Amino acid sequence: MLFVDPRNVQEWAVKVDISIPIRDFADRMPNMAHKYPFELDTFQKQAVLHLENHESVFVAAHTSAGKTVVAEYAIALSLRAKSRCVYTSPIKALSNQKYRDFKKTFGDVGLLTGDIQIEPNSHCLVMTTEILRSMLYRGSEIVRDLDWVVFDEVHYINDSERGVVWEEILIMLPAQVGIVMLSATVPNAVEFANWIGRIKQRKIYVITTLKRPVPLEHHMYVCVGSKTIDKDLVIVNPKGELQTKNHAEAIEIKKEYEKRNNIRMGLSNTSRLPPKQDKTVWLAFMNYIREKDLMPVIAFVFSRNRCDELGDMICSLDLTTQKEKHTIKAFFHRVVARLNDSDRELPQIRRLEYYLERGVGIHHSGILPILKEAVEMLFQEGVVKILFATETFAMGVNMPARTVVFDSTTKHDGMEFRDLRPGEYIQMSGRAGRRGLDKTGTVIILCKMARVPDITKLNQMILGVPTKLESKFRLTYGMILQLLRVGTISILDMMKRSFSEYSNTSKAPEHEAQLKKLTSGERLTEEVACSICEVDIEGYYRAFKECKKLRRELNSAVFSLESRLLTPGRIVTTWDDIDQALRFGVIVSTPVRQANSDRYFHILEFSALGSADKTAHVKRVACGDLYKVLNAIVKVQGDMVMSEAEKVKTSTKVPKSYRELVEKISAAVVPLMKADPLSPGRDFGMTDFDILDKARDLVTRESILGSEFRCLRCPQFVEHIGKIRRKMELEEEVARLRHLLSNESLRFLPEYQQRLQVLRTLRYVTEDNAITLRARVACEVSTTEYDLLVAECLFNNIFTDREPAEIAALLSGLVFQGKTNVQLLVPPSLQEGIDQMRIVAENIGYQQRVAGMKEATTHLADELNFGLTDVVYQWCMGKSFVEIAASTDVQEGIIVRTMTRLDEVCRDVRAAAKVTGNSRLIAKMELAAKALKRDIAFIGSLYTTD
Repeated sequence: MLFVDPRNVQEWAVKVDISIPIRDFADRMPNMAHKYPFELDTFQKQAVLHLENHESVFVAAHTSAGKTVVAEYAIALSLRAKSRCVYTSPIKALSNQKYRDFKKTFGDVGLLTGDIQIEPNSHCLVMTTEILRSMLYRGSEIVRDLDWVVFDEVHYINDSERGVVWEEILIMLPAQVGIVMLSATVPNAVEFANWIGRIKQRKIYVITTLKRPVPLEHHMYVCVGSKTIDKDLVIVNPKGELQTKNHAEAIEIKKEYEKRNNIRMGLSNTSRLPPKQDKTVWLAFMNYIREKDLMPVIAFVFSRNRCDELGDMICSLDLTTQKEKHTIKAFFHRVVARLNDSDRELPQIRRLEYYLERGVGIHHSGILPILKEAVEMLFQEGVVKILFATETFAMGVNMPARTVVFDSTTKHDGMEFRDLRPGEYIQMSGRAGRRGLDKTGTVIILCKMARVPDITKLNQMILGVPTKLESKFRLTYGMILQLLRVGTISILDMMKRSFSEYSNTSKAPEHEAQLKKLTSGERLTEEVACSICEVDIEGYYRAFKECKKLRRELNSAVFSLESRLLTPGRIVTTWDDIDQALRFGVIVSTPVRQANSDRYFHILEFSALGSADKTAHVKRVACGDLYKVLNAIVKVQGDMVMSEAEKVKTSTKVPKSYRELVEKISAAVVPLMKADPLSPGRDFGMTDFDILDKARDLVTRESILGSEFRCLRCPQFVEHIGKIRRKMELEEEVARLRHLLSNESLRFLPEYQQRLQVLRTLRYVTEDNAITLRARVACEVSTTEYDLLVAECLFNNIFTDREPAEIAALLSGLVFQGKTNVQLLVPPSLQEGIDQMRIVAENIGYQQRVAGMKEATTHLADELNFGLTDVVYQWCMGKSFVEIAASTDVQEGIIVRTMTRLDEVCRDVRAAAKVTGNSRLIAKMELAAKALKRDIAFIGSLYTTD
């Protein structure tokens, strides 16, 4: 039914025990495919043994633990067997760095990224994940020869935009290909490996180590820029123990500082310091770093502009020797010599050269790629003493420092300011500590102006559990069209095999067994043979279920409010199910509602109030599970009831004091049993029309339920309705299991059907799901989410009659992801093209709304970003980079990144034009690419050139 044979139920992930040393490793591996100049750690040895057996592995370890050894061994095995190995990384910069490293080690290594191909016939190919996905969709010969695929930084699967690429690749990879996954420590490595094992029908060996080669010591540096106040306090020692005493001391320093400076309201941990104070603090901190010999330092900063500001603040310091200055100057001049004369005068180049000579580096996406690489190489040489970097620097190539500093422990994630998550903190702090050089790595959280984070937040951030690997699977038009074109795997299978469906599909054998048991005759239901009930008792049951559902929704909304009416002593009723008696109770406790959770009450519930049964017990009841709240209150001491109820739990018989308390309260409740229920509008003051409509609807339904069903006249109604309940519940369970085992349960099925409707309406797919010429055109535009938009623009002839520079400028609206405050000024013809593209996008959005797609996915026109259109146009018309950089507030690195991605889109559009036979557009796209690819914007990587 699904892709797992229920007769072969098994766990596919195998947790490898690395606690026992492998003392006979040398005997078991006399002829290793790759020799290492050091003894491998146990986790590395285990990985090597499994790779030798061509078994797939998932290796989760901290930064700098030595995961690359595992990747190298997979490459070595491929080279020894003369087969193919692919190493994939999530970002192009990391691919370039790994290419350089592997090239030095193995020689027979090539590189394939969006803008470069080096030795594509090599046995080992380094590439981005998007390139490998494209190969799988196109059935490349490289895929047919694959022996191993190494996925580095697998935790990047959590990326909301690009995480889906990993899932697509893992699903489409041929089953015989060995898989090596390298990840930071994650709590659900076994679950993730189990998913991969199931879709590949092979064991995945999970090798996890929490050991750090260099232990970390976490500090808080409470600083105001004064030696008499500033203090360095250890908050977590190398053993991982939280030092609460030191945190308390930091709080005392904070209080004393606030008192001395007459600060009454306290200091916010997120507000920015005035520039003068900020500079004072950082200069004082740098002096401390120098005194304690804690350089080199990586200071993680969560804003590009902030990185630049900090570079300006401390560039008055001189951190390098004359010899180091000479090394820096000579290297930087060699780098800059590759540029033309005008590009060498860019302000960013001049400013960074000044910083670097003084031992200060800046690293973020706004820095030109070639300059970022220069900074990385100088940092590896040890001549950059402090590097201000955004968190992307923590990914990939091993570039450790003696010390890691956090300028802040909060970041803006595009939606809001929030505290760093444990996984983020662990990834960045893991850069502290150089193997073989430092006994411990030092991690320092700057508490500027004595702003000390809460100890619970620190504990969660430093010692908390990292983020789980989660599915970011989503459907795109490109995926649907590519799968329809290739035909090797259906779209339904792609959805079934996704990690998002794992929890359901992994239980398929269990569901099938349950279904077989329920439908095989083993669970026969009793029929109700009653002339009175047979007419409408099933209808009564369904009406009752509807009323119960409506009451739960209403009560959840009304009783979740903080109200003086819902206090200890209030009489309530509960009703478990249709064949159960109504029970009375009294609220005895109203716990404070926790964030993101339902409100609940503790009630003293009587088993059968007014009868000989005098038993009662304290029960926790969610507000939605109450039946009615009565307009009646009795006097109770809630704390006493809760205390006596606790004694009952530990006693062999009910204490006399508890029995007497229950009898006293029940005697007070009995006379009030017929009190009217409280009303959402009259008593609780609700004004929400939807809630009041629900309340009126419920009154009407319950009135019908109590008077208009013949079955209520049956003297054996309670017995009969119990039988019907069991029968209906069994039928509902059978229906639920059948649904779970069908395609209808797939989370993305409704969206797939909606997207398919759009594709049919726009004539990309026929009614029998055959692709058309339009679809083949869209399949060529694989480097952007706007594949459908580009294809529509082509068929609407928006590009063909324009000049090459205009076409490139218009296409930049698909790839630019930055922000600009500079007003867009473009020629009228270019503005016309922008308007035409927006109209096409609006039409696609309209068709998506007609198909019923979510509102968030239908505003395609709003997602186009033409903020760099004029810059790209001027560049393609021949202006220098210095000139275009001066015309915008977008940083140079972002401009180059946009142009690099634009070059890929231009290539795709040219390929799409070939499909349609549009020779004019083919020629214009070649001219556009030629105008785009020049000078500093497309200078070769330092990692790929000598």
